[in-house]
Amino acid sequence: DVLVRHDDAITALVSVRSWVSSGEALSAGTADGMRAVAPRAVLHNFYGSTEVTGDGTVAVVTGDVSIGVPVANMTARVLDAWLRPVPVGVAGELYLGGVQLADGYVASAGLTAGRFVADPFSDGGARLYRTGDVVRWNSRGELEYLGRSDDQVKIRGYRIEPGEIRAVLEQHPAVSGAVITAVEHPAGGKYLAAYITTSSTTDVVSFDVLREYLARSLPDYMVPTTLTSLDRFPVTANGKLDRRALPRPELTAGAADGRAPQTGTEIALAGIFRDVLHLDDETDLGVDNDFFRLGGHSLLATRVVARANALLGTALTLRDVFDHPRIGELAHIADTTTTTT
Repeated sequence: DVLVRHDDAITALVSVRSWVSSGEALSAGTADGMRAVAPRAVLHNFYGSTEVTGDGTVAVVTGDVSIGVPVANMTARVLDAWLRPVPVGVAGELYLGGVQLADGYVASAGLTAGRFVADPFSDGGARLYRTGDVVRWNSRGELEYLGRSDDQVKIRGYRIEPGEIRAVLEQHPAVSGAVITAVEHPAGGKYLAAYITTSSTTDVVSFDVLREYLARSLPDYMVPTTLTSLDRFPVTANGKLDRRALPRPELTAGAADGRAPQTGTEIALAGIFRDVLHLDDETDLGVDNDFFRLGGHSLLATRVVARANALLGTALTLRDVFDHPRIGELAHIADTTTTTT
């Protein structure tokens, strides 16, 4: 990625006839950059690890990025937690087998047993290496890399593969690369944060546009709460993504959605949102601000209900917050459920 974005890349690399990408996952943005600076080159995307003696799959990238199909004499299986094959388009863990498979880890019988398992589909005692990587088969019969199984997070009770969100986000023409991570909320719990680098050939795109783009393909709970644009992703000394060096996202970015609160109920609920979510007192919130888009979750929602009912004399329920998470909508529901004494 650094190479193709160098100022002299277009003139220096125009004669390249073959690109080989291996190691870190190849993003759509980096692949586009490679094609831009070396349009006549064939781009090979290799995937593998030491346990399979190097590369286990390969793809010739001509359109969407994938890690392709197994190399000669190798086997790839996409299995669920019960070692059953998953359907096309469904995420599962990648298992690799074949002649390149290592015998195991030296002097680490326990680790070997956990990663090198019997192939349940072989009658000859073949083994598979459990990669820990989440992939899916696409309609072309190729493997798409989604991320690590140990990167899976739980948000609002849902188990989420960050790689699935990244894969969709990187399909947007303005996004050259993306990282999705779970961040601790100051009020407790976690929320999804997205970091992107943008393509120099496209106009600046707003978070609202990208949020709408994601919402077309993903359920609401998988749409990140925040989005931070970076010039480049921080990396470690050996060139790997340094997640610890990612900047802390601003939860109030994109605040003040819609008009300012006007009614007493709207103003009170905006104050409750700020208090429960630990937002700065100066944070402007609009009637279209969404409790969950600001990082809220079910536990915090119970606090909203309790405080609103105590302060306003309403009869709000937890379901009301889930069904009407915006300040304006919730205020309308609150006004129609005011208790009488």
